[in-house]
Amino acid sequence: MELELSGIRYTEGDFTLSIPRLHIANGEFFTLLGPSGCGKSTTLRLISGLLDGAQGTISLSGRQVQDLPPEKRNIGMVFQDLALFPHYTVEGNIGYGIHRTGKADARDRIDRLLHTISLEGFKSRHVDTLSGGEQQRVAIARSLAAQPGLLLLDEPLSALDANMRTLMRREIKRLHRELKFTCLYVTHDQEEALGLSDRIGVMFGGSLVQTGTPEELFTAPGSPQVAGFLGYANSLPGEKPGWSCYARPDACRIGAPPAPAPGNEGETLTVEGVIEFSEYTGNAYRCGARTEHGLLEGISDRKRGTGEPCVITIPRDKTICFPPDTGGAPTGS
Repeated sequence: MELELSGIRYTEGDFTLSIPRLHIANGEFFTLLGPSGCGKSTTLRLISGLLDGAQGTISLSGRQVQDLPPEKRNIGMVFQDLALFPHYTVEGNIGYGIHRTGKADARDRIDRLLHTISLEGFKSRHVDTLSGGEQQRVAIARSLAAQPGLLLLDEPLSALDANMRTLMRREIKRLHRELKFTCLYVTHDQEEALGLSDRIGVMFGGSLVQTGTPEELFTAPGSPQVAGFLGYANSLPGEKPGWSCYARPDACRIGAPPAPAPGNEGETLTVEGVIEFSEYTGNAYRCGARTEHGLLEGISDRKRGTGEPCVITIPRDKTICFPPDTGGAPTGS
């Protein structure tokens, strides 16, 4: 099922959501990525029909649905809090959508979904006895049970620990690959978005500011705002007046003097600083250094003490630079 948003505008209090156009292809995994309060969940609620009052059109495979109730839109949704029925078994939760739509092959479909999510032996278990990851799989299976044309997922992994988020991200990707449903996913986590998506739309302040493949967004963010959100945390002056450059901490190396004289020379930029923090990450140390350009972060091969002099080395081909008009496209340094 294809999704097309056209001329969407929704206002609530001081907040306005504006999406002139968004097209999601049949079978595509599209993610809305942005900070809290940017309009991601509002967009999902408008598409699902749980929220109304917006201008514009919402079309599913060419059929306008903005005036239809939620149950007539053929959309499944997984909420942030999952909204499972604690007094139902796993089978009862998954089967709820099927029975509600009167599907004749309900039991066979439940069994197939239990096999797909690897919970065959959990059919009679109540959902409040399951782990967080198991509950996530039940919620996704319940949303897929009625065979929706479009699946919406609203930050479904936010309540899980880091290891379980990684496992569930792989599980969601596997389910999408096997079942080939169209998916619109919402998250504030750039790692989730990059790992799951065919394409990503970055949102700020109610606007969709850039769309592209994970590779396109990661290598060519369209503004300093997008660059910062995608992890380009180090802000540096550009070679040209008024320009600004950004680099990811994992591209910057922190070492001890002596080193090349600080400045914009050759293929690297070197900046002197003083260590402010040092954190062990398992295979290296992530350090922050106070410099004339503010706090810069980078990777060190050893722990460095607070107040220790250092030099940050940044390869020029790892920086993204923007002209004074920050709405312009990025360019190489």
